[in-house]
Amino acid sequence: MKKGVCYGVGVGPGDPELITLKAVHILERCPVIAAPQTRSGETLALDIVRGAVDLTGKTVLPLTFTMSKDPAVLSASHQAAADAIQAYLDQGLDVAMPNLGDVSIYATWGYLMDILQKRGYDTVMVPGVPSFCAAAARLSATLVSWGSPLHVIPVGKGPVAPLVELPGGKVEPGETPEQACVREVREELACDLESLWALEHVEHDYPDFHLSMDVFCARVATGQEPVPSVHDELRWLSRDELLDVAWLPADVALMRNLQAWWGAIFEEH
Repeated sequence: MKKGVCYGVGVGPGDPELITLKAVHILERCPVIAAPQTRSGETLALDIVRGAVDLTGKTVLPLTFTMSKDPAVLSASHQAAADAIQAYLDQGLDVAMPNLGDVSIYATWGYLMDILQKRGYDTVMVPGVPSFCAAAARLSATLVSWGSPLHVIPVGKGPVAPLVELPGGKVEPGETPEQACVREVREELACDLESLWALEHVEHDYPDFHLSMDVFCARVATGQEPVPSVHDELRWLSRDELLDVAWLPADVALMRNLQAWWGAIFEEH
């Protein structure tokens, strides 16, 4: 039996109208759509596809990828995703895997493509509109002019200093903010909390969304040390160091309050 072909399809930065005609034709033709999903179950690339392609009758294969920085954990995740896709390719079915932006720029597709190619399967890359090009168009700005270089630098690398943020994330359905805090710390820092108390509630308007955030203070469980699994760096800060780093805008006033009330906040607990 002839094996199927796996397509990595760039679907652009979010607007379904920015999906290329080539991408639409491939997505319409493939009977199986391999959809990367977030930890909370969201399928961002697939949501974009739904705005341009009728998926009725197609098999949607969810793929969960870890954000761990452990090479062994990452490799196991990619191998498992490749295994799931291979099962359909062996049936002679073509598989399309939509990726945000373009498939050649910081895309998970690249890892799966390498694995599948080494296993003897055919793969095809379908380019998409990268987010930085879409952003330039939105601002009516050119990125480079004649003779000028274009550098793509990931956040936290090179000369671009990243902003510092607190560990945490979205409250999942059925969770309390306290339960979400404990879960997020366990997932991001691989440690447990033995005490937890509310510090402050923050409301902040970013350009593209409104943030509503419950902030907690906590003590790490005795005998445990936080180990970053999704962050580039973990830093302990003293009271005097709180305002020496570049915080995300929503955290700046919070850090000022924490510094001012440091003694009262921690001595009571």
